[in-house]
Amino acid sequence: MNVIFRGIVLAILLAALTAPSVAVAQTEEPVDRGTLMELFDATDGGNWDRSDNWGSDLPLESWYGVSTDEDGRVVGLVLPSNGLSGELPGAISGLVALQHLDLGDNEVYGGIPAEIGELSNLTHLDLKNNDLDRQIPAELGGLEKLTALDLRENNFWGALAPELGRLASLRILDLRNNGLSGAIPASYGDLASLTHLAMSGNALSGEIPTELSLLANLTWLDLSSNGLSGEIPTELGGLANLTSLNLSSNGLSGEIPTELRHLARLKRLSLWNNRLSGEIPEALGLLPELEDLSLSVNQLSGPIPVRLGDLAALKRLRLGHNELSGNIPAELGRLRDLQHLGLGDNDLSGPIPAAL
Repeated sequence: MNVIFRGIVLAILLAALTAPSVAVAQTEEPVDRGTLMELFDATDGGNWDRSDNWGSDLPLESWYGVSTDEDGRVVGLVLPSNGLSGELPGAISGLVALQHLDLGDNEVYGGIPAEIGELSNLTHLDLKNNDLDRQIPAELGGLEKLTALDLRENNFWGALAPELGRLASLRILDLRNNGLSGAIPASYGDLASLTHLAMSGNALSGEIPTELSLLANLTWLDLSSNGLSGEIPTELGGLANLTSLNLSSNGLSGEIPTELRHLARLKRLSLWNNRLSGEIPEALGLLPELEDLSLSVNQLSGPIPVRLGDLAALKRLRLGHNELSGNIPAELGRLRDLQHLGLGDNDLSGPIPAAL
């Protein structure tokens, strides 16, 4: 009997020692469970393409698109292309452990709830290709751990929130193809970790902020198809890691900065459909990795630089619809990888070089 009694006492002690962790799981998971069901109801969950185990008593990690940590808290909610339709509830802020939220390629409309700015552990926010049609809330600037913000292909309008410049951990900012307007905030030059900045297909205006030259880690800059004006900042030549620079289809004027010759890793330079004038800088022939050079539909004049024949990696050269004059350089025949050459609608003269 004493042995049995001691065994019972030991079992009770062990249960007491483990009780706190059990209590945490019992009090925390129901909060997330209820929050997920609010999202389910708000986005027409009954008609989702997949909703395996949603609304059941099974562990949340078994619900389609949901992942949890060791305490049962939701850390991932990934439901792209799943037929969600409706407005996001502010109650989503109850998922306090959430790190990855991907609701891209659905039919979510309305706005981004300001409460999402309370998700202090969020690292990835993907709401691309929905029907969101409000302003981007300034509260997103409080997501200190955010590394990726993808809001492209929506109907966001209004000015860019300067508060997004506080996202020091952000590496990807993609706002393409919305209805955003106004100037690019100078505060975006504080996004020290940024590697990709894409804001094409909006109605942005004003000059390109020189502060963008502070983005030392930037590899991809796409500001095309906006209403930007003024000159191309010479300071952009300091973005040593840049591989793609697309400023096409704006209202940019002035000459092409010779400082762009410092972009040694650049593979794509697209400046077509602007109001650029002056001669094409010979220095562009010093870009060893350049594969695509698009300068067509501008007001460029003077001869085609002979040095362009040194661009050994070049595949596409588009210089049409300008005011270029003189002969076509025979040196272009050295471009062995060239697949497309556009020189039409200029004032060029002389024969087509045999070297081509």
